[in-house]
Amino acid sequence: MPKPKFKIYDLAQPMGPGNTYVWPYFPDVKWYKIGYHGQNGIATYMIDNLTMHTSSHADAPYHDLEDGPTIDKMPLTSYFGEAVVLDIPKGELETITAEDLKKAKPAVQEGDIVVVVSGWYKKFSSEEKFMVKHPGLTPDAADWLVKKKVRTLAVDFGSVDHPYQTALIEIRKDVMPVKVTSMEEFRKKWPFLYVHKTLLRNGIALVEYIGGDVGQLLGKRINFAAVPLKIIGGDASVVRPIAFEMS
Repeated sequence: MPKPKFKIYDLAQPMGPGNTYVWPYFPDVKWYKIGYHGQNGIATYMIDNLTMHTSSHADAPYHDLEDGPTIDKMPLTSYFGEAVVLDIPKGELETITAEDLKKAKPAVQEGDIVVVVSGWYKKFSSEEKFMVKHPGLTPDAADWLVKKKVRTLAVDFGSVDHPYQTALIEIRKDVMPVKVTSMEEFRKKWPFLYVHKTLLRNGIALVEYIGGDVGQLLGKRINFAAVPLKIIGGDASVVRPIAFEMS
């Protein structure tokens, strides 16, 4: 067999019995083995309560915008092409700003797929930390990506929005370091799902839960792919993100 002329990197987080994390307001995923080699001569799994926002996945504009295209209407070119892998280390509940994106190398160019690596993918073994206390982008970062006319944003945490810009600030207020006395005032600084809505409204695709071998690609330009399933009317799709370099 001829040797492949490219090297593939797996950028997916695992998904399966025992390591499938869900958002606090989603039901738990149930895995059932309904086919056994000993009994049936074939192995088969069945899954209940699997939302398409489980593990590595792509959000469609329809997820956050009622008039946005569903996942089956998204162009496949949004999920395949040249990407920059930006090394932007961040800690618990820290922010990724426009200034962070400007300083990161290699420089972001129009049409790029932008993969932001905060190092949070390494926290996957701690469910609460990974799911609830992750870093996230601020509104000015989203505005900067729109001005740069990037194609796609992929991140190594569960939501492109900072937890303060999601329902986590209310649902998991027991572990949040800030105490909100007025949500109306709080939302002036941390607008709800601003990054999701701004990017998706401007045709920028989103991929969340990047992980795997991504640490080997920091500061590089690579080829990226994370193709969603063709789910008619779908708001998202699980994906198997990969990167590849030509030899």
